[in-house]
Parts: sequence; C-alpha cells; structure tokens
Amino acid sequence: YVGSKGQGRYLNYDELKTFCEECDLKMVDVLYRGPFSKEKVKEFTDGFDTIGTNPKQIREGIVIKPLNERWDMKIGRVMVKSVSEVYKLRKGGTELN
Repeated sequence: YVGSKGQGRYLNYDELKTFCEECDLKMVDVLYRGPFSKEKVKEFTDGFDTIGTNPKQIREGIVIKPLNERWDMKIGRVMVKSVSEVYKLRKGGTELN
C-alpha cells in the first residue's frame, strides 16, 4: 500500500515485484500466472506446500488475485482464497473447523 491511509492504493503485481526485488524482499511462490479459470483454481488448490521445509506438507490452498488491483462493490479488494478440501479434512482438523 502506498500513500496515506484512505488516500493511497495497493501496488499492482509487477510494481510489487519490482519493489520487493529492489528491497531484497522475498515474495511467495507464484504457482500460475494467466487467465482465470475454475479448472486452474482446482488444479492448484490441492497439492504440497512450496515454501516450507517439509516436502510432504499439504498445501492449505491458494490466494487468487488480479495482476492489476481492483475493487468490487460486493467483496471489496479483489483477492480471494481457495482452501484445499484435503487440508480441511486432514487428520486433526484445522482452525477452520
């Protein structure tokens, strides 16, 4: 977010990437960049974690956001999460249960 509270804006993806590179900050892995489709959401929601040290760690899900920031009257800032069913049903449950 750049600018004063309520007067600024969130950076678009490419702006954020450039900022992070210039400041030597790491970003989370991008699993897919391209046109939105329900099939792509389903393909990437389940799987194994890409940022942890345990290669058998179940992925919690994915965050889906547009490359260019936008606002929707119903949901606000356009950014949603798809939570893995495998994660929700794992032994011991989740904080979501």
